[in-house]
Amino acid sequence: MAALKQIMIIVRKPDAGDAFSYWIPHLKDWKLNLSKGDLFDF
Repeated sequence: MAALKQIMIIVRKPDAGDAFSYWIPHLKDWKLNLSKGDLFDF
């Protein structure tokens, strides 16, 4: 949940960039191999 809060603060800002790019380090830490589509279709 901490990762979600952290990422949402960033991606709500204008010009934040691709939200998935902020998830990649967390997904790697959690050893999850999800594509962008997999993550957002979950």
